[in-house]
Amino acid sequence: MKNLPKYLKHWYYFLISVVFFIGLAVLYIMYATPVYKVTATILIQDDKKGDGMLKQTAFSDLNMFHTVKNVDNEIQLLKSYNLLEKVFKQLSLDSRYYTNGTFREKEIYGRDVPVKVAITKLYNGAYDIEPKIVILDDSTFTYLADKDERAVTYQFGQLIREPQYECRVFKSSTFKITNKPIYFKFNNLKSMARAYANGRLEIAPVIKDANTISLGVSDAISQRGIDILNTLITAYNQNNVESKSKLALATIQFIDDRIKYLGRDLSTVEQNVAQYKQNNMVTDVNADAQVNLHRADDYSSELGKIDLQLKMLDATETYFNQSVNQSTLVPSTLAIQDATLSALINRYNSLQLDYQNLLGVNEPNNPLVINAKQQLINLKQSIQENLRNIKKGLQLSYNNLASNTARFESKVKTVPTIEKELLQRNRQQDVKESLFAYLVQKREETALSLTAAQTDAQVINSPNTGDGPDSPKKPLIILYSFILGLIVPAFVIQGKEHLNKKVQHVSELKLLPSVRILGELSHSKDKMSLVVKKGSRTNISELFKYIRVNLNCDTTNGVSRVLMVTSSMQGEGKTFVSLNLGATLALTDKNVVLLEFDLRKPDLLNRLKLDSKPGITEYLNSEDTNLSDIIRPSGVANNLWVIGSGKLPQDPSEELLNPKLDQLFETLKKKFDYIIIDTSPVGLVADAFSFERHVDATLYVVRYNYTNKMYLNTIEDIFKNSKLTNPMIVLNDARPENLENYGYASTDYVYSE
Repeated sequence: MKNLPKYLKHWYYFLISVVFFIGLAVLYIMYATPVYKVTATILIQDDKKGDGMLKQTAFSDLNMFHTVKNVDNEIQLLKSYNLLEKVFKQLSLDSRYYTNGTFREKEIYGRDVPVKVAITKLYNGAYDIEPKIVILDDSTFTYLADKDERAVTYQFGQLIREPQYECRVFKSSTFKITNKPIYFKFNNLKSMARAYANGRLEIAPVIKDANTISLGVSDAISQRGIDILNTLITAYNQNNVESKSKLALATIQFIDDRIKYLGRDLSTVEQNVAQYKQNNMVTDVNADAQVNLHRADDYSSELGKIDLQLKMLDATETYFNQSVNQSTLVPSTLAIQDATLSALINRYNSLQLDYQNLLGVNEPNNPLVINAKQQLINLKQSIQENLRNIKKGLQLSYNNLASNTARFESKVKTVPTIEKELLQRNRQQDVKESLFAYLVQKREETALSLTAAQTDAQVINSPNTGDGPDSPKKPLIILYSFILGLIVPAFVIQGKEHLNKKVQHVSELKLLPSVRILGELSHSKDKMSLVVKKGSRTNISELFKYIRVNLNCDTTNGVSRVLMVTSSMQGEGKTFVSLNLGATLALTDKNVVLLEFDLRKPDLLNRLKLDSKPGITEYLNSEDTNLSDIIRPSGVANNLWVIGSGKLPQDPSEELLNPKLDQLFETLKKKFDYIIIDTSPVGLVADAFSFERHVDATLYVVRYNYTNKMYLNTIEDIFKNSKLTNPMIVLNDARPENLENYGYASTDYVYSE
């Protein structure tokens, strides 16, 4: 805030700057092409398991043909050059159309374009050309390929051949005859795709690690931005569906190949099983084993019966062969199921009874007895013959049954081996049958997935723009231009101060250690050497009185005060300060004398408009010159006296070493209350240091915007090392922005010089 007056002084600079920059902002807004921000939000289906490409397709249950898909990968797919170029081709953005606007050339798009340019061929240099079309009627138009070329009339659809390109111009669906010429430019779609992928298309997750993606694009035509995002999302989904379809078709082809192979393999296995069953005469191993076991038991039972009959035959045959049994009855042969044998034995037993009866009543040689006996012998032979025949028949049956029994028992014994071999063959057949059925099922599922392919991107917020263009932002531009209008002058003023090598502000002196500031003297427009007069109440006269108070000048007990006024360089106002300080002290009825000790470029007498006469030089170098010869009234105040420098010496420094200088000060201290020495600048010569033993206080004059900053080091050295007695700074020629607390601020300034 302390620098505010410095800036307020140049308020008109700020006003001009603000008006200028706001005017530039208005012109920019009028001529700038508005750019719209189009945004959309989509949801990428969560695919952390990586089954998105094969979900609801073949082998998804086996996690085969696994493709990892996540949001970061999908963002890169959305920004891929190929996909973006495909989008631009679908939107026919290989050419852009313009027409004349109020302030600038206006781009038109979509339904605003009455014609459509179909590019046939493009060669080098085509992108730098801007052809012009002027519609004449419903069928013709004039075509100007370049500004320097003659316009040619073409019909719509006619081929236009130029060295850099070939194209045709067609009427669009919104065709209308207009008097405004239509310009168009060719776009390099590959370059456009790279530009959008590298920054123009903004794609980022809405929230970190989320599946929601925000898409944004800036475009001068909002509808084109909306079309680009809509087409991009559609093309992205189409690519995903096509990828899924290709994968499904490839899967179907793979399944078909496997089905053909498995069909052949399964046929071989089935033939092998059938051949094995045929070779081993089995249909069902368990059932056949049960049948064979039952048949073996049946044959074994039959063998027992036949064996019993054979034993009975052997017993009967033995019975007939034994002589002791000739007159006895034959035992029963019920076990032998033969009707003939049974009839013969029954007849034999009946004859045997008849024979025994005849023998009991007749003699052995009785013809009846002999006849009966002969019948028994004949019948016995028949029975024996019949027994032999039956025995042969039973033996054959026995052998056959024994063979069959052994065969079926052998089959029963081979069942585990056959069952094992057949189980292995059946297992192969079952595996291949199940795999064949699985592949057929998956083929049908995959075929169904072709007609029900799902998209991966679900649109949450359709592409849309805000209430107005994203840029230029009119309120912000006006605000920034207003701020810039304030900042630029401030920087210029501040920069001017920094580049200025002159002392500008008291703060620059405050940075020096041990520096004491006695007061400030304001600037005025009046070129006056003496500004302090009796009865004067000007601002600068009051400032000198303020300095007088700060000096705390007290000459009690007859003690004189010797004040030396010096500076860094000529023109800083040390003579002006010496003269007016003397006049200020004289107003207190004190006797004051001014010594013009600037023996190089004296100016004190000139300021008082006094003629030159013998002065300090003559006093120091002549024994005949007394103090009364060189002192004179100032003409300003009754008690203000002045001693001029006199004739300028060749070596002022040596002159100041004259022993008579001490005598001069001793004499003056007895006569005057204040002695003010106007000496040479210490920044140029060392004359002022010669008065150190005589001086009570030193007033070091620094002039604003005049004293070079290089002398600040000199001032710092003087104060730091006490090279001058009791030094104090007097700031001269202060402007409103310089004044602080060392005087009275006012707008009625009086010049100090």
